[in-house]
Amino acid sequence: MESYVFEKRAYPHPRFPESLTYRAKYWGNDMAEAFMVVRTVL
Repeated sequence: MESYVFEKRAYPHPRFPESLTYRAKYWGNDMAEAFMVVRTVL
């Protein structure tokens, strides 16, 4: 997130750096956001 200076926002925005860390830990990851594959190509 340090590379994306213009994407950072102040608390309570979801892009607040600590918010990203807390959400990652909630989903069981260290540094990633949760995602869902909507479409797969076989």
